[in-house]
Amino acid sequence: MKAKIKFITLFVSFIYIIPLLPHPNKIVSLPIMTLILVAIILFGTQPPITLKDGQENESTDRSSIWLILIAVSLIQLMVVLEWAYVHNNSSAFSWNGFTFLGILLLFGGTIFRVWCIQTLGKHFTVSVKTKSNQKLIKEGPYQLIRHPSYLGAYLAIVGTAVLLQAYFSIAFAVVVMFLTYVYRINVEETALIKHFGNRYKDYQKETKRLIPFIY
Repeated sequence: MKAKIKFITLFVSFIYIIPLLPHPNKIVSLPIMTLILVAIILFGTQPPITLKDGQENESTDRSSIWLILIAVSLIQLMVVLEWAYVHNNSSAFSWNGFTFLGILLLFGGTIFRVWCIQTLGKHFTVSVKTKSNQKLIKEGPYQLIRHPSYLGAYLAIVGTAVLLQAYFSIAFAVVVMFLTYVYRINVEETALIKHFGNRYKDYQKETKRLIPFIY
């Protein structure tokens, strides 16, 4: 729990608070408070990201956890900076189509990811690794796609840029996070095939990777 609290505190401080210190009114604005709340939910419902975990599982994870963390941090920082300084937006939401789409993506993705984490339970890990007693979960959101938690996170991350109408960051988030998750999925499925063998290969034939019915 201490590791999780420490990580969340550092992430929120460096991504959402320190960049906005010249404009303290924006720190306590509804848009930024919304992003902080979602960050707390997303990181609070999963195991903590630690240097030790990444080092111990480097052979199977192949630095994918650090790539995801860097991509997420960079995108969130870009969203905040573009919203606050490039477009010089006020602290209030501008209620339009982007706002409602952003809310749908942000909270829909967050809720979906939490559901995925709860479905996996103790088998959910932040770095790629397998355990001797690991089970192949194919229930709930895992019936249609093999990596639904990544889809939830992807929607939420893109949703932050849409919500704050950070247009450059939207395009950046869509491309960078997709490529990041493709790499992570390739790494993860290599480990899962090695662990489960033909059972996982059969599961691959039955489902899509990330986007239902498409990819």
